[in-house]
Amino acid sequence: MQVFLFLLITAPKINVSPESYDFGEITRKRVSYTFTVTNEGDDTLKIQKVGTSCGCTQAKIDKKILPPGAKAKLTVTFSPGSHKIRGEVIRKISIRSNDPENPAKIITISAKVFPPETYSSRKKYKELPDFAFSSQNTLKAYISVKENPEFYESFPCYCGCDNIHNSLKECYILEGRIIEHASDCDICIDEVLDITNLRKLNIEKNKILSFIKEKYETSKSR
Repeated sequence: MQVFLFLLITAPKINVSPESYDFGEITRKRVSYTFTVTNEGDDTLKIQKVGTSCGCTQAKIDKKILPPGAKAKLTVTFSPGSHKIRGEVIRKISIRSNDPENPAKIITISAKVFPPETYSSRKKYKELPDFAFSSQNTLKAYISVKENPEFYESFPCYCGCDNIHNSLKECYILEGRIIEHASDCDICIDEVLDITNLRKLNIEKNKILSFIKEKYETSKSR
């Protein structure tokens, strides 16, 4: 009877330390982290399969058979450049084993991914939200509007948001707050970049207004 009870309670038990890891702010370069997998049970732990939630993430374990108390290294590699990933990211890694209580152990990695061309500007423009760094052109447009909000208040936006925003400035800064709208709108970005380039040529404001109206009003009507 005692032997029978002993067999009932004997089982492997998987533990992963840590259960999550944050790479922080990174560019699209490949990064890796090694987790420790431990068998805290009193029977042999058998790793059957290690999988990830996305092709941008790979996971390899150096041992698949772990006696009680044994440890293995699980190396997780995240390659954001393969899918041109940007922004906040969470990826899951599943470890399937013969642990009866936790047959599919889930751990996670996370990161904030920025294109290489905008990553170097993060420290200089700390006051800008993450979405402003999604591309070089997006960053240039947000900086231009932030530094000259009154100037862009004179221009209408031609992306079709005129029932919400009263000016191009409001596609970027609304009620004193930098908003995400323009970061998802090619017209908003292109319009500001055109205006910025014309200003650098010292073209008069009324002529810039005429140029923008002709270019974008015509495009909108097509």
